[in-house]
Amino acid sequence: MHPPQVAQCMVRGMEAGAYHLPSPDFGHNVMVAASAGLTPRRYPIVLECLLAPVVVAALRVFGLLVDAAVVRATSKAATAPSLPAKSAAA
Repeated sequence: MHPPQVAQCMVRGMEAGAYHLPSPDFGHNVMVAASAGLTPRRYPIVLECLLAPVVVAALRVFGLLVDAAVVRATSKAATAPSLPAKSAAA
């Protein structure tokens, strides 16, 4: 997605009086709808029930990918050489 597309989608949501501003990404909107919370439902209940198993699996895979990225980033930060301290005279 490009920033103008995202902005246009959000403006349409504001104009429609949406409770939560929508994303132009259908997959993202489905994952948000499947999350627990007080957010009003965006899609018909039948569609949400049919997509629920797929969304649960996708959220699990996404969680594993994010966890792996965090582990990689923290291990790189721990092994990265530190920069020399600046002297007070500089």
